[in-house]
Amino acid sequence: ALTRALRGILKGFEDKGDYQRIQVLELIFVKGVANKDVAKQLKITEQQVANIRFGAIRKITEQVKEAGLPMEVFPELNEETLQ
Repeated sequence: ALTRALRGILKGFEDKGDYQRIQVLELIFVKGVANKDVAKQLKITEQQVANIRFGAIRKITEQVKEAGLPMEVFPELNEETLQ
């Protein structure tokens, strides 16, 4: 479910030619770079980085729920932890 969700998110960005969002997610999720450092590296605001990250996590959460997986599988995606 997680792979499917990420693949869908990245495909959507690629289809739109929005490679900056792909870079943001790669730096955050693959390389573990902090939001402020991603912002500095890509010359965008920290708020933009946070919005991209939050949107991706929201979509992943929705897809995990749609897959019928219990949220205990991914407790960090729990609604309370996202607020």
